Amino acid sequence: MSDIENYLNALIDVQHKCHNTNGAPREGWEYLCIEDFVLREGQPFAAPSSVELPSDVSQGIVKECFKNCVNSVAMRGTDYLYCEGYALGIIPMLHAWLVSPDGQVIDPTWRKPGTEYFGVLFNRKFVLEQTLKQETYGLLDAYTSGWPLLRGIPKDEWAPALVED
Repeated sequence: MSDIENYLNALIDVQHKCHNTNGAPREGWEYLCIEDFVLREGQPFAAPSSVELPSDVSQGIVKECFKNCVNSVAMRGTDYLYCEGYALGIIPMLHAWLVSPDGQVIDPTWRKPGTEYFGVLFNRKFVLEQTLKQETYGLLDAYTSGWPLLRGIPKDEWAPALVED
């Protein structure tokens, strides 16, 4: 198990203890927390082997990963997939990055790529619709719209067609 997966499991355990959930999400929710969603729906990605970005991806602003990646997906069409989850730099943190058609992580935010990435791929349509609806960036911690992913909206609404169950 990766460091990020261990971290996510530890945070989920804390949620269970704090909310006395006995392993179940709250009523009307499919997932206990963001980390539960990421662990159950996400996948590991190999860290980028180079700090150099592809020529068609601009270096973004540090601490604006969600905006950097949404804007790249909006401008690039369907070549890159948007991914949110956890990346490990110094510590694991909620982060967004792009994934190329061949599965390579492209991180337009961090100047030095993380050593580990674990996240959920989203289709372009869902990313753009949710961003406009929420009027903010970021899909996982979508408190302004009542955490729709954690409530269990159908996977075919948010997952890219190439992702198989």
